[in-house]
Amino acid sequence: MKISHKIGLAALMAVSSSVLSAGSITFTVTTTIPLEDVNAIFIDCGVPIGSCNASSFEALIIDDAEGSWPVKTNSPDVFNGISTGGFESGYFTYFAQSQASPSDVVVALQSGVPITGQNWPFSTAESTVASWLTTGDTTDLTNFFLANLTDFPQINGTTGNFGEFSTGTVVGQVSGAVSPEPASGALMALGFGTLVVLYRRRKAR
Repeated sequence: MKISHKIGLAALMAVSSSVLSAGSITFTVTTTIPLEDVNAIFIDCGVPIGSCNASSFEALIIDDAEGSWPVKTNSPDVFNGISTGGFESGYFTYFAQSQASPSDVVVALQSGVPITGQNWPFSTAESTVASWLTTGDTTDLTNFFLANLTDFPQINGTTGNFGEFSTGTVVGQVSGAVSPEPASGALMALGFGTLVVLYRRRKAR
């Protein structure tokens, strides 16, 4: 009886651990100009932000080509099935081109990176990034993102800005947040509640 009881506890703890990992990341996007060749890129880490990079344990890196966008106002861009266990940190960005002038790159940057009246802030030429967007070169886009992580907004951080550097203007805002899936949260609560009951019964014996 005691053996089966211990097995039950171990199985329940394993299930509780698995549901902790289910969740989603929602990026909330506002833009003032129509965009094309939009690429959402992010890295999700189970370590504190200071250690989050491509070499982090179980780091998840996603590049999602999203095509064209109209003007957006507080529009959610949701990625489901994302790990949300342990420390939760990461960086994200959007690369795109202006529909009015496809050679102009629009990129989401941390709020501390100056945009207004500024030139393109990276050593890699804007025209090179534009060519990656035009040709759908997600490998080079992702490597560029990973090489410049601290210039991009943090997941669960402050709001970032979209910059169009050909005009030196802010053309939108973006923020990102992780949330557990409601069903997972309910299962987790049920699991821990059951563990408490079983533990008390065991002590009573």
